[in-house]
Amino acid sequence: PADMILKEVVDLQTNEATLTGEPTEQTKSLEAKQDTGDEQAFPKNMLFSGTSVVSGRGKGEVVATGMRTQVGLIAKRLKAGTSPSETGQLNPLQVSINFLGMAIGCICMVVIVVATLVSYLTGYQNPITPCADDDDWCLLLSSTSRGLIMAVS
Repeated sequence: PADMILKEVVDLQTNEATLTGEPTEQTKSLEAKQDTGDEQAFPKNMLFSGTSVVSGRGKGEVVATGMRTQVGLIAKRLKAGTSPSETGQLNPLQVSINFLGMAIGCICMVVIVVATLVSYLTGYQNPITPCADDDDWCLLLSSTSRGLIMAVS
C-alpha cells in the first residue's frame, strides 16, 4: 500500500470513502487543486493507500509507503491518542451539543422561575399540606417544588 502522485490519467475515478467518508467517486486529474479553486486535504492529482479505483486508468510515482501514507498518519494519531478533543479543541459536533445543552438548561431555568412566580403570585396552596396565610417562605418553597416538577416533565 502506498500513496502516489499521478503522472498519467485516463478517465480515472476513485472511491476515497475510507479516508473522506464521501460515498461519491472522485475524479482524478493531473492538477492538484479542486475545480472550485480550494485546496483540499486529498488533492485530485494523488491516489491514496486504502482507496480503490472505480474506473479508468493511470500511472503515478509512489511518494509514501507504510506509516507515511495518509492512512498511516491517521493510524499514528489514533495510536498516540492525539485527538483534537484531548488537546482542548472541540469538533463542530461537540460545539453544537454543548450549545444545545446550555440552551436546554437555560430554558429549564426560565420555566422554573416563571412557574414559581406564577404559583407564588396566585397564592397556590398544596391541598395536602397547606401553608399558613402569613407564612411566605412556606408558600415560596411550595411554589418552587411545583416549578421543578413542571420543568422536569
